[in-house]
Amino acid sequence: MKHLYGIFLLCTLFINCASDTDIVDVDFHKEYPAIEITLSDIADVSYIPLKGNSNAEFKTHMHGYDNSVYVDSNYMFIADYSPTEYDSETKSTTVLADAAHLYMFDRKGNFIRTIVSPGVKDSEYMGWGMNFTVHPQKEVVTVHSYTGELIKLFDFNGNFLGSHNLGKRYSQHVALGDTLLFVDYNSQYLKYDGSVKDNGRTLLYYDILANTAINGMDLHMNPNIKKPEYLTSSKIVKTATGAYFVNPRTDTIYHINRNLEISPKFVTIWNDTESDQCVIPIAETDDYVLFSSAIDYISEYKGKLPIKTYYLDKRDSQLYEVNCSDSNSKSFEESIFKDELLLGYYSTTQNPNTLAYVLPISYLKENYDLLPADLKHIADIAADNDNPVLMILKFKDI
Repeated sequence: MKHLYGIFLLCTLFINCASDTDIVDVDFHKEYPAIEITLSDIADVSYIPLKGNSNAEFKTHMHGYDNSVYVDSNYMFIADYSPTEYDSETKSTTVLADAAHLYMFDRKGNFIRTIVSPGVKDSEYMGWGMNFTVHPQKEVVTVHSYTGELIKLFDFNGNFLGSHNLGKRYSQHVALGDTLLFVDYNSQYLKYDGSVKDNGRTLLYYDILANTAINGMDLHMNPNIKKPEYLTSSKIVKTATGAYFVNPRTDTIYHINRNLEISPKFVTIWNDTESDQCVIPIAETDDYVLFSSAIDYISEYKGKLPIKTYYLDKRDSQLYEVNCSDSNSKSFEESIFKDELLLGYYSTTQNPNTLAYVLPISYLKENYDLLPADLKHIADIAADNDNPVLMILKFKDI
């Protein structure tokens, strides 16, 4: 009860107002000083072949969804989403296969079990996308559909523990301790006539210990009038200091710390760019904040706009553009094997300052000459129909 009362007090507070000097502008069209940083300079990279059980098919192969991987010292949980097909003319998405699965592996990549299987029973899951969080001390997994109101709880053996109706649809959630932070399903946007639709993003706090949800505050934002008029879901990115809330329809990026205190930290300046392009904080250490101008499925403009990586030196508040010379790889897939820091299209994970990417064996064999030595060894001993390799990037202090 004490824990819930603390959440209630936090929900009644106004968002902390930072001074103008605390908020950093990131101008997408401004030329910042160039800085050369390789991937190995700033991140530890590891490759884990996923072994066992042909049911873990990984239909989507390349990960491109938020928080789809959780890794700790004992286990890995990986959500495999059903492949979809997007029709640019009708702006509609069709699910091409069954609903999502949630798989559990040990740290060496050995398959343990399927935690959640598709279906309509309480102990099953239906939906092409999946939010989930892992609470290792309690051995509890929470699962939530992108398009639903119900959150379900399972233990590490896949046993159904119960559910909770959130009362409305929420697009994404992350765990900050034993509290899950949800944000409202669709983003606000500014109409062409200048009027605002849904000004503010509703938050909800869910306490897994008490199986109780409490409505939080709205994140009031400053929409950019030049943005196109359609809906885009928000993004929460977990870092070592808490989490960042990002929405392409607005210019303000909010920080939520582990005490659930919220404050505006960054402002993206588009200069009339008519797209979903925005900067996203994806790692924060004591030394720096690392941004990408696009990552995974944040934008339907994926592949049509240049991906930029920014580095904020926290010691002198100087912003840099990383690896901006023409000599760098034009494709992300090529860059990951060339030690380049091109961060778009990775999957964010539920681990602070960590990104992931799934590499199918067929892709490794087709691009064998580009591979680093340890990945070549994996490709050499792998069969064509083996499960893919999980690539993990853990950012570090420098």
